[in-house]
Amino acid sequence: MGAGASVTRIKENPRIKQFFSVHDKRLHKLAREYKMEVSDLVNQKRRIHKAVGSNYLSKKHLKMSITIDCSEEMVESLTRMLSSNGKQVSVIDYICGMTKFCYGSPQQRFDYCFKLFDYDSGGTLSHDELESIIDSLLKVYRGKKTTKKMRKKLARKYFKKMDVDGDGDISLEEFKKVVIVDRSLTQAIMSLARFVKFTS
Repeated sequence: MGAGASVTRIKENPRIKQFFSVHDKRLHKLAREYKMEVSDLVNQKRRIHKAVGSNYLSKKHLKMSITIDCSEEMVESLTRMLSSNGKQVSVIDYICGMTKFCYGSPQQRFDYCFKLFDYDSGGTLSHDELESIIDSLLKVYRGKKTTKKMRKKLARKYFKKMDVDGDGDISLEEFKKVVIVDRSLTQAIMSLARFVKFTS
């Protein structure tokens, strides 16, 4: 059944009609872009709303939605990334953002990964921010905790490869150029979606 038929069926169903709002268009657009059923997205919205008891997700809920170690900086960064008003993350914001993160193209996921660890929203990654990426990706890809020595060694290695212009920071383009040709980094970033409860 196509997305159009799903919309008609949902709108005629009084039991779930109440879950439609002014944000309908965002769900419809998402369904078309990722070839998903609108009914599935509406049900996802209903389940999340029931779980959090609100139209908005608290920082506690955001932290709980990521099953790898999630720092306060990451939660703040995730809030900025997902929020449509820059302050709060609505259930719709969360569904739209996490759908792109979990089912988007490699380029979209690389962008999300970069923004997630750009803790100060400066548009570049510092050495410490890159080390945070390496730490998280090693846990995902290798399935084990890393030592501080290992993180720092790999962070130095990748920072040197990425910081082509030598300005001490890594731009999104510099980040993506290395990630695209590094199979291990690509696979690790694509695997990050497994650690989002939204997908289950």
